[in-house]
Amino acid sequence: RIANAYGFLGDVYQIIGNLNKALECHLTANKIYFNLLQKDAFFLNKYNFIISHEKLGEIYTSLGNLGKASEFYEIDNKLFKELYDTYPNN
Repeated sequence: RIANAYGFLGDVYQIIGNLNKALECHLTANKIYFNLLQKDAFFLNKYNFIISHEKLGEIYTSLGNLGKASEFYEIDNKLFKELYDTYPNN
């Protein structure tokens, strides 16, 4: 839940244009999701971890750091493919 809260805060900061604070919140959420995923490879943990990469890609795009954005989008794409292979019906 705490990771979700950071993600929601990041979304709000992104909407109001405070991209640095949005980045900080989404990086924190990403770290928490990563730690959760290490403890339990549950579908939802992996899904949230993937979405956090997508959100970071969006923020880096908005900041004009397209290189960093593409890194997160590439990871996002790779992880979604793995998730689909594991859970094709979800």
